Amino acid sequence: MSDNLSVATMKAAISASVERGAFSLFPKLPLELRRMIWWASCCSNQPRLIYVSERVFDEWWQGLVASYQVPSQLQTNQESRECALRFYDFAFGSRMKGTSIYFNFEIDAIVFGGYQALYAFIGLWYNDDNELEAAETPLDKKIMAVAMLDTYWYCDLRATQAVEALGNPGYLQIITSVEPASARDRIMELVHRIDWLRRYPKGRNGYFGPAFGLSTIKQFQTMLQNILHNPKLAPKPKADTLLFDNQFSMSLFFGFHEIRRKLHYISSERFSMTRAPKVIALADQNVNEQNSIIRDAWNKFARDRDLAYKGPVAEEWVLEQLQEKLDLLFYQGLASKAAV
Repeated sequence: MSDNLSVATMKAAISASVERGAFSLFPKLPLELRRMIWWASCCSNQPRLIYVSERVFDEWWQGLVASYQVPSQLQTNQESRECALRFYDFAFGSRMKGTSIYFNFEIDAIVFGGYQALYAFIGLWYNDDNELEAAETPLDKKIMAVAMLDTYWYCDLRATQAVEALGNPGYLQIITSVEPASARDRIMELVHRIDWLRRYPKGRNGYFGPAFGLSTIKQFQTMLQNILHNPKLAPKPKADTLLFDNQFSMSLFFGFHEIRRKLHYISSERFSMTRAPKVIALADQNVNEQNSIIRDAWNKFARDRDLAYKGPVAEEWVLEQLQEKLDLLFYQGLASKAAV
């Protein structure tokens, strides 16, 4: 009879616990069982994004700051914390100037707010002679995935070295903003990107690190979930979907598939250079053939026009033509809106 009463009492306690969102009998469970439950809860944790950005106050650089959610098991009680610390390292303290991060190297990812945050994180700086300075000691453990909120950082001369200092993560992503709603925004975005390539010619020298993909934050989170639960659904970037090509600088530009997609949209209107749509189409071909195809296309374009432009000079001229076309489209759009 007492056994029946104890079972009934337990059922009532469980029902009440469910209603309150708490299990009041948990502390009375055997220690081994409690530890198994904590272990199972830690194993079911989902990938987290650790946002690392610069802290600036009154235009003065104050260091790095990390934004992330601390796992609940680390804050519940001593038992849960002891279990969780087997999954989470108190990491990156020296890189964050004393502020360590609870990080699971198996499932968590770092999202850098910009290239300066990345370089500060790995200790990569320019010295007084403006020469490259070696990064600090590489990370002890390899980070599974890294993302950047800076579209052009890989064009910097230090990008390859920075990725090496991170241990060449298995998954690298460039995070894009939400698709602009208006044609004006899309055109201005292109203008800014092309203008950046024109202003910083050294940025087109190429990147020789692991391949990057292009995604939104939501897509990146989905990718991390797939890596955890079904790696086959999260393949590494394929050659035909890479953000860039690391051999030829013109491929670097046209290999930027988001720009290429938007150029398809803009190329419905006539370009001042008639071969641009064809070059864009050629750039869609296999990345292994892309280098010679684009180089030959531009050389033929120069010969057909009796131009003496070759190599980087021809590339600069092409970018100028694209800039003029995009500026023209933009101001035409403003004029049409003003007329309305």
